[in-house]
Amino acid sequence: MKLKKSTAQSNPSPFHSDRKLCFIDLETTGVSPLRDRIIEIGIVVIDGETIERYSTFVNPEVRLPPEITRITGITSQDLEFAPTFSEVVDRVEELTADALFIAHNARFDYAFLKHEFARLDRPFSRKTLCTVRLSRALFPGHPRYNLDAVTTFLGLSISDRHRALPDAEALVHIYEKAMVRDDFDNTVAKLLKKPTLPMQLSEEVLDSLPDTPGVYTFVDSEGTILYVGKSINIRTRVKSHFMSDYARTTDLAMSRQIQQVYAEETAGELGALIRESRMVKQMSPVYNRALRRSRQMIVALFARENTLPTITLAPLSEVPLESVENILACFKSQKQATEKLREIAREFKLCPKYLGLERGAGRCFASQLGACMGICDGMVDLEYHDRFTDGFQKLRVPPWPFPEATTLVEESERFRETHFIYKWCYMGSVIENKSTQEVSKNPYTHAFDWDEYKILARAIRARLTKKQGLSPINLTHIQEAFYL
Repeated sequence: MKLKKSTAQSNPSPFHSDRKLCFIDLETTGVSPLRDRIIEIGIVVIDGETIERYSTFVNPEVRLPPEITRITGITSQDLEFAPTFSEVVDRVEELTADALFIAHNARFDYAFLKHEFARLDRPFSRKTLCTVRLSRALFPGHPRYNLDAVTTFLGLSISDRHRALPDAEALVHIYEKAMVRDDFDNTVAKLLKKPTLPMQLSEEVLDSLPDTPGVYTFVDSEGTILYVGKSINIRTRVKSHFMSDYARTTDLAMSRQIQQVYAEETAGELGALIRESRMVKQMSPVYNRALRRSRQMIVALFARENTLPTITLAPLSEVPLESVENILACFKSQKQATEKLREIAREFKLCPKYLGLERGAGRCFASQLGACMGICDGMVDLEYHDRFTDGFQKLRVPPWPFPEATTLVEESERFRETHFIYKWCYMGSVIENKSTQEVSKNPYTHAFDWDEYKILARAIRARLTKKQGLSPINLTHIQEAFYL
């Protein structure tokens, strides 16, 4: 078999360009820039009156999946003696330098090259133009805009589809067809200023998003919730996902699946934070990680036995509202709770039996080693209460700072939302739409949630510091607010 390593040639350009244009297509071992590798590069550079073509196989130094061979016709034998990316990186750098990087679904090809450069500790940054977005803007009304569809409705043909250089040549012809449109220059200028949206989303999706606080969800074609996010400006935050995906593999993988974006406005940041936390726990989105904790968390509850402080471990979901003030610490798991309590027992010389770590009659094992002062065997330890307090000082949920419940009000141009909070538990909210006078009531389960506690503590601390926006209310009035 004759092996194709690399080819390059220069010819007169089919059209004049005032700027250097780099049309590029890659074939890869898969769709993840982090895990997969480039196996073929095709580049067509147009600079003024000249055109230069470059094509090479690339040895990915990983296994070539059979399905890639079926799609591209490229085999492991083709790649065995091909140069590695480190051997062609200087040529790719030279060809793409100071050029407009043009590709079909540019986010894909650009992300792969950026990661290949990063593996060699080399930076790679280019201005990109996506021919999917360009075709959608200049040739509207077609159901699909993948490369096969665009070349078909423009009357173009590709001699060797799914090979890098022929596909890159097709992009040149698409660009040439686009150039004759009257609105070409303005369209390109606008696209260069906008984030590179996933090819399956239209510009109208971003334009319709509110620039106000709230939550948003990304949904795939099956209706699966991919991601839930929050922001004080939904439109700007959603755009940022599509601007940063070249560096973040998660955003790139997620963007390939997004079919719909939904948004829900709130009156302020607190409402957005609480909704995001609740929605993540209820929906378990594929790409959310940090807020996936459920109520399976373990808490250490304070109690007394014969005037001595004791600890019992219990699932957070089983802690009633009236016992919230007895929570000394929250843990992600039983194992983490046990390990932390043992650490506290050793550092502060506390009795493992009174921390719920040992059972049975008589002295604890630690007292035999001098690590416990013997309160489990009837010995008097006058400093035990102080050491117990010090041991849990950094972990303890602070006492609720009000004699009753409190409300916190947020207002935007469209909404006024009253949040009801009691003993660090979010009781719900009442939202008034200022334009329609419509009122919606959102009572929540009265339970302590660790993530929501941190959100509420920050919000209340900020309001107390500013001495604004908090009003006392008793539980009866909260019930009336929701159910009358």
